[in-house]
Amino acid sequence: RALPSGDVTCILCDHGVAQPIALDWHVRTGAGTMAGRAVTATSRAGSLQAIRSAIASLQTGDVLIIAAPSAPCAVLGGRLVHAAARRHARGIVVDGYLRDLPTLQEHPLAVAARGVRPNRADVLEPDTNGNPVQVGGVTIQPGDLVVADANGIVAVPQLHLAQVGRELEAWLEEERRMDAEIAASA
Repeated sequence: RALPSGDVTCILCDHGVAQPIALDWHVRTGAGTMAGRAVTATSRAGSLQAIRSAIASLQTGDVLIIAAPSAPCAVLGGRLVHAAARRHARGIVVDGYLRDLPTLQEHPLAVAARGVRPNRADVLEPDTNGNPVQVGGVTIQPGDLVVADANGIVAVPQLHLAQVGRELEAWLEEERRMDAEIAASA
């Protein structure tokens, strides 16, 4: 049988290859899960320049990571989500706020954020994209694997990607075996 969607992040953490991004994700919309290569953007005061640039660089299957913990306003909304979806992103993780929640709730792209704010910034301050970002105490490098499911969001550093590729199916099979043992003993 298939594993529940929440098991993958747990398995990655249990095997020491993933770091949990320890934030409360008060807003989760779209698909319940996402996994893809991290593309990063920073928005300190709410400027959208770096975010727009990062969206323009997205490739199929990428996950956009927006670090905006000090921005007092929304740094993501419906138009930017649609733009990321047109680039075939797998999802967006926002250490900050978003807006246009009714639109996002109807959109299939997976989005996670700390909260909702109705306002956006009028700031044109240039920020950065394509650099390491800190989110929930975890440094995420561009190219790291980001996985989200019902249990949370984790980052798998690039140095562990080959190991995950080699061993994930065995880890999943071990979970299935343990489930079968429990079911047989009941």
